[in-house]
Order: sequence, then structure tokens, then C-alpha cells
Amino acid sequence: MDQPVLPPESPASSDRTREEATPTPVRQGLEPARQDRFRNAEVPSRVFQGGEEEWAVRESGWMASGRGSDTRVPMVLLLFARRAEPDQPIQEILISGRGLEELTDQELSVLLGRSRPYRADQGRKEVFPDMRKKGGKGL
Repeated sequence: MDQPVLPPESPASSDRTREEATPTPVRQGLEPARQDRFRNAEVPSRVFQGGEEEWAVRESGWMASGRGSDTRVPMVLLLFARRAEPDQPIQEILISGRGLEELTDQELSVLLGRSRPYRADQGRKEVFPDMRKKGGKGL
């Protein structure tokens, strides 16, 4: 049986190397995209008078609470610090439905009174630690 004769433009042609026979990856032909540097996010914060001291308060995180297709309630974690040391939170509180810009100074004073001592992330416990063991069932 005779071997078939392949045309010279065929990738399987014997006069082409393996590298020439392999198609060029698309990424290799593109110029790299300009990398945007990380920008510092502006975290909503403000100063208010709470009792006899000035306090700094900032939003630390947003989430939504709810199950299934029910309406989700927006939640925000507020961190309170003395104005002189705004990067060292002392108190924290999780509130529903409103951002910092919607709260008055009087409401912030009340929230400060209801807040609990701030705990760093290392000291936090899971809300439902046994959920993974049960696969989400058994509530």
C-alpha cells in the first residue's frame, strides 16, 4: 500500500515542524491589557457628637438577609471609633435597611449606646457552625 501524498500546505506535511503545525494561541497575538492599579475605595464615614465625646463612624460591610425567593433585607455593619483614632474601632453594630448617609446624629448616638464591643475577625464565631455538617437541612 502506498502512502498518501499530502499537499505542502497541510499541517501534517513532513517538511513542517511541530511548532509550525500548531495553531497560534489567540492570547499570544493580543497585546496585554493595561492593568488598573487597585484604587482605595471611599468608605462612607462621618463624625458625630455622642454624649460628651466626638465619634467617627464608618460602614464596614453590606449584606442581605433572607431565604429563598423572599424579599431580602439589606444589612450594614457600622464601626464606631473615637475621633482621635478613627482607624481603631471600639464598638460595632449591625443594622437593617439604612446606610450611614440616611442616619441622623441623634440616631447614631442611640446606635452607639446599643452597640457591642468590637471584636477583630479572629474572635468571631460562625453564626450556624453546624450547617455544613447537616448540609443545610434540619433547621
